[in-house]
Amino acid sequence: MHSVLIKRMERPRPEKQAALPSVNNVVEKQTVLIKKQMDMISSLSSQLDELRQRMAAIEDGGSALSKPTVTTGVADAVDIAA
Repeated sequence: MHSVLIKRMERPRPEKQAALPSVNNVVEKQTVLIKKQMDMISSLSSQLDELRQRMAAIEDGGSALSKPTVTTGVADAVDIAA
C-alpha cells in the first residue's frame, strides 16, 4: 500500500502541469507590472515637484498662481489645486 501511494505522488499530474504558467509568461507579466509602477512613480514624482514649486511660490507671497492640471498616468487629468 505504501509503495502505491509513493508511486502516485511521484507521477506528474497533467491537469496541474497545464495550469502552471510558463516562466516566460510570469517574467513578461512582472516586467509589465514593474514598468507600470515605474511610470506611476515618475508621474507622482513630477506632481510632487510641481507641488513643491507652488508651495515655494505661495511662501514667497506669489498670488498669481495658475491652477495647473497634471496627468497621473492612471486616470484622466486631475486638478491638483482642488
